Amino acid sequence: MMKQNGLKLSAVFILVNVTCSAVAFLVLFLITSAAFQLGLLRPAPYMQVITLVLAGFFSGSLLSALAVKKVLAPFRRFSDESERIARGDFSIRCDTHSPILEVRQIARNLNAMVEELGTVETLREDFIAGVSHELKTPLTAIEGYAVLLGEPDITAAEQRQYTQEILDSSRRLSRMVSSILHLSSLDHCSELPGCREFSLDEQLRQCLLELEPHWTRKHLELDLELPEVRCTGSEELCRQIWQNLYSNAIKFTPDGGTITTRITTEPGWVTVSISDTGIGMPGEVQKHIFEKFYQGDASHSTYGTGLGLALAKRITDLHGGSISVRSAPGEGSCFSVRLPVQPASRRLCAKSGQS
Repeated sequence: MMKQNGLKLSAVFILVNVTCSAVAFLVLFLITSAAFQLGLLRPAPYMQVITLVLAGFFSGSLLSALAVKKVLAPFRRFSDESERIARGDFSIRCDTHSPILEVRQIARNLNAMVEELGTVETLREDFIAGVSHELKTPLTAIEGYAVLLGEPDITAAEQRQYTQEILDSSRRLSRMVSSILHLSSLDHCSELPGCREFSLDEQLRQCLLELEPHWTRKHLELDLELPEVRCTGSEELCRQIWQNLYSNAIKFTPDGGTITTRITTEPGWVTVSISDTGIGMPGEVQKHIFEKFYQGDASHSTYGTGLGLALAKRITDLHGGSISVRSAPGEGSCFSVRLPVQPASRRLCAKSGQS
């Protein structure tokens, strides 16, 4: 542990008070003694003591008050700076060069708090901007097609088309809101809900079976290498990782392509690699692919919420693992999820009542 050097605040007050009183008493004693020697004062001996004590007390208190006022100056600054922070000014930075230990600690803690609040505020603004933009698209589509449905001369085929478009936009909006709420809950989550041991290879097979109508419709080939592996974690959250990765692989792989899944193990770790022969992505897209609301397909020709990979990353982080992507335009993509067989947050699993 780093050694903290500096004066304790309580020691400062005691030292100031004692020093000021001692100095005042000494000065008054010298003055009084000189007055007695010169014959200017001739009171009884006990009156000399009382005079010195009272004079030392009052003058020492006065000097202490002046000194303490100086010591308390940083705390008045902290009060003013805290008030500005409360009003939303996160550019404040406190001076950390005080000789008093507590003052330096308070200044450092305030600076750390302000930096964190500034980061949270930036994320909040970006999140609101992203949500506003993404919600506007399906809402605009719903409104537009609803207006068209009200036209008196539309055909039955157009009516069916517009109704289907409204349904699709409504479902997309519903998925987006659900994903936003889920991601928000995970951002504030410090535990792994439903943490237990489960079969990872079987979970991957089940996810592919659930998506069978989608990959069979595109005549995609599955290349699986799934040795038996058991790991401990949140089974439900892990399922969402694979559902998102498989959905993206199916979405961006052309008809007749291949989706490959590999499980590899090393001491204490398991890695799941899901690759496709799809359109791939450039390096700039890969840098942002795990950010909220980011979609590499700027045209939105393939509908999505832009939250699936952000969810996958958050879930992986909660397990103490990592997720990465390797891709190139026209060469497909490979997502690798590395998870601990026993999560680093094992103690959090214990809180759920399971091991």
